[in-house]
Amino acid sequence: DRGTLTAVNSPRNATVLGTQGNVTLTDGAIEGNDTQLESLIGDIATIWDEYSGAGVHVGVYDDGVDYTHPDLAGNYDASLHFTHDGFTYDPLPELAQNAHGTATAGIIAAAADNGTGGAGVAWGATLTGVDFLHEIQFHTSTAVMIQALEWAANFDVMSNSWGRTPHFQSYNNANVAGSFAEAQNAAYAE
Repeated sequence: DRGTLTAVNSPRNATVLGTQGNVTLTDGAIEGNDTQLESLIGDIATIWDEYSGAGVHVGVYDDGVDYTHPDLAGNYDASLHFTHDGFTYDPLPELAQNAHGTATAGIIAAAADNGTGGAGVAWGATLTGVDFLHEIQFHTSTAVMIQALEWAANFDVMSNSWGRTPHFQSYNNANVAGSFAEAQNAAYAE
């Protein structure tokens, strides 16, 4: 037994209450057997002390990002919202069910030690949302979709937490001339 790990006064101290086995997550501390904690989350205490994500800009390509959320607002940069032909695409979700991008952004870079929610794995990183899965993909042209993908060059990291129900339609087939899939392949080949 390596003893008990108690972590205080760092980003991992977001208000989270609960117990799993001998690991207890409380308001202000993570307590438990070191070996059990590391098997669940790795050596997160050391990681968060040594790395915050500061200086890294993540483009979250998803169904939008609620950048007004208190856990995201402080780490959000609206200056890099995708713009095409003078029109800026606002990634604020239009529909309540479009919350996946916001959740993904929180996992990436939710602010630490703000008394709200949790802390992201890279709590000091900067976020910008691109509503690729709702607004851009279904309400624009293939050319705009390609430019939105090329916009990722503005970020250090492009997050694509996409799932797909298998739909075997021609626009998903890279072998179909003029399909979205063919255009994506061409854009990435450059």
